[in-house]
Amino acid sequence: MRARLPAAWIVLAMPLLAQGVVGTWALAGQKGAITLVLKGSGDSVTGSLSGAGLSYQVRGRIDAAGTFLGEAAGAGVRAYLEAMAKGDQLAVVMAELGPDGAPQTATARQLAFTRTGGAPGGGIVGDLTAGRTEAKTASDPFVGRFSSEQATVVLEREGAGYRGRFLRAGQEAAMQARLVGKGLTGTIQDTNGTTYLFLLHPDPKGVQLEINGLKFPLRREEGGATTAALGQAAGAGAGSIGPGSQDQHLAQLLLSGRWCHFSYKATGGSGSGRSTQETVAFTRDGIMTVSRGGENYSSGSGGTYASQGQGGPQRLYWRIQGGLLHVSTEGTTWTPLPMKVTTNSSGWPIITGDGKEYTRCN
Repeated sequence: MRARLPAAWIVLAMPLLAQGVVGTWALAGQKGAITLVLKGSGDSVTGSLSGAGLSYQVRGRIDAAGTFLGEAAGAGVRAYLEAMAKGDQLAVVMAELGPDGAPQTATARQLAFTRTGGAPGGGIVGDLTAGRTEAKTASDPFVGRFSSEQATVVLEREGAGYRGRFLRAGQEAAMQARLVGKGLTGTIQDTNGTTYLFLLHPDPKGVQLEINGLKFPLRREEGGATTAALGQAAGAGAGSIGPGSQDQHLAQLLLSGRWCHFSYKATGGSGSGRSTQETVAFTRDGIMTVSRGGENYSSGSGGTYASQGQGGPQRLYWRIQGGLLHVSTEGTTWTPLPMKVTTNSSGWPIITGDGKEYTRCN
C-alpha cells in the first residue's frame, strides 16, 4: 500500500504570493507543530519538513519569479513541493508524485506557514534572473484559448510564468503556472480563495488539463495561437495592454484611481428631480467594476423629501488594444468603447465615453 501525505497536515488555503522562501517556517498541525527549513545557495535549495512524527528531506530550486519548486521525500513518500512567500507568510502546495514523476492533483494539500527564523524576504543574495535568457519563440503551445464542452482555459505569458482564467459551469477562477518538464504545473484559485493544483500537458489538437484527478482534453480555438509576450497578441485576454505608447498611457490613466459620473434631471415642479452617480474602477487583473446609485427629490407643501436607490455592482472585463478600451461581459466577446480624454481648467483629466463625462472620484 502506497504511503500518503498525512491528513493531519491539511490546513486552510491562502493566496499564493511569490517572494523569498529561505528560512525557518512553522504551522500548527492537528497533531503538533510542523516545521519547514529551507536553505539556499544561488538558486538551489535544500532543507527538511518535519512534524506529526514524520520527517522529509527537501530539495529543489528557485525560479526566476522567486518561487521554490522541488520535492520532499521520506517515509515512503515522494511529494511535489511548491512554496511562495510574502514577508513572514509562506504558502505551500504538496502533492504525491506518481510513477511518471508528475504531481497527482487529487492528492494536493495546502499548507500555510509563518516564518520563525531567517531574514524576512528570504536569504538568497543577488538577482536570480541574471545571466538567464528567456525564450523568444514566436509561438507558445500553452498560450491561447482552449475549450471543450466541460471547461475553458485562457492562458498568457507573464514574465517567466503564465497567468490566465479557468471557466467551468458558469464559474471563473484565476490561474497561474510555470513550466515544469514538458508541461505546466500551477494553481487555480476560485472566488472563495480555495486553491487547486493543476497540470497542463501539450496535445496535438491543444492541451490536456488535469485538476483534482479529472482530465479535460481541450482543443485550441481558431486564432488561439498567440505570441509568448503578454498582451501582444490580437485577442489577448482581460487586463492585457497593447505595446504602443498610446495604449500604455491610456491604461496608466484608467488605473490611476476610481472614476465618477454625476448627473441631475429635474422632474415636475421646482425642487423635484433625480440625481444619479456612477463609479467605475479598473484593476490590473482585467476587472472593471461599475457601481450605480441615485436619489429622488420631491418638493411640496410639506417640504423636500429625498429617497435613495443603490444597484448592485456590475463586473466586466477590460483590455486595451489599438488605443481603444475594449469591454466584455464574459471575457470572450469584446466591444470597443470609444473614449476622449481632455482636461478641465485646473488641468485634471476628464474622460468622455458612452455620452458621459467621468472625473476622478474625490
